[in-house]
Amino acid sequence: MQSVDFTRYHRQMLLPSFGRVGQERLARSHVVIIGCGALGTVVAEQCVRAGVGVTTIVDRDLVDFTNLQRQTLFTEADARARRPKAEAAKERLALVNSTVRVRAWVEEFGPPSALRITEGATLLVDCLDNFESRLLLNDVAVQRCIPLVYGGAVGMRGMAALLTPHDVGPCFRCLIPELPPLGSSETCDSAGVLSSATGITGSLESALVLRFLAGAGAGAGAGAAPGAGAGAASQESSQPSDALTQQRALANVLVRFDLADFSFGRTEISDAADPNCRCCRGRNFEFLNSTAPAARVLCGRDAVQVVPSRPAEEASFLELLAGRLVPHGSFALETGALRGQFASEHAPSGSPIGLVVFPDGRVIVEGTIEPDFARSIVSRFVGG
Repeated sequence: MQSVDFTRYHRQMLLPSFGRVGQERLARSHVVIIGCGALGTVVAEQCVRAGVGVTTIVDRDLVDFTNLQRQTLFTEADARARRPKAEAAKERLALVNSTVRVRAWVEEFGPPSALRITEGATLLVDCLDNFESRLLLNDVAVQRCIPLVYGGAVGMRGMAALLTPHDVGPCFRCLIPELPPLGSSETCDSAGVLSSATGITGSLESALVLRFLAGAGAGAGAGAAPGAGAGAASQESSQPSDALTQQRALANVLVRFDLADFSFGRTEISDAADPNCRCCRGRNFEFLNSTAPAARVLCGRDAVQVVPSRPAEEASFLELLAGRLVPHGSFALETGALRGQFASEHAPSGSPIGLVVFPDGRVIVEGTIEPDFARSIVSRFVGG
């Protein structure tokens, strides 16, 4: 390992299970964060400040002014320039800690790219906003036997968990065997979100990341690194006699909170492992192996059709969605479809964005010919 001055991590190294050995484990770790929105910016910043050796950030989206309320690494200048989130985050984090490496992938996280993007990861972090991508990431985690930190937040609520199906406990597919019906789940864009909720959730995720990796998640501890800061050796805290027991105490506990009434709780989910799970038991990586096109450009039109991967919520789907979309623009139910245009959403080209949503869940995104952007709009406002 390259010589590292650990002086900057002195306060962290005073903590039980960190110390010099824990800090060296962090320095050898490679964390891959999928999604650089409200959760991803918090996790990425805390990993870089804590001394994680390599942090890879994956996001295809551009910075928008509506992001600034909760996505902590971005500025108004980033929003004006419509900079890619991953690149803007990488540049900002380089100013925070120049002794670690930050990598940026500005591309869609999908079946063609998932294994390449996550190559060499010690741990994967779910900072996504739709179930389909989460189940794809879960496929990768199980296929490669990599721990997965899950987090989700909407409104004033949030939750987080460390999943280790390669060792003990459930994978995400055990918890969500089937994709929920299209339109049945709230999103931050449809229901709103408090920045405090995403901040807490992101911090819970990064706490799980750092504690797991420092407590031997990155491999056996090495000796003191050459060039460690003055006094660092004297601050070495004792390592747990059973690192595996400590890791398992962190894993498979779902932490929940609701800032509406300031309630916090935790649920043991070790017993939620499904012996019939198609993913972690059956080794059927349905989402990783998917080749079905989810979106296609419509010939002769400035529009993309996005086909859902599961059915909509029967008759109530369009009515429910109409209520969620009305605050975002001019949307109305017509015969056989919900149609309208956003007031403030624009394509990368600057064109205004419209939607036509059909009862079966099919969506036509008008104003763009970019499938990735169209899928992003559908995930944010219709559900994913």
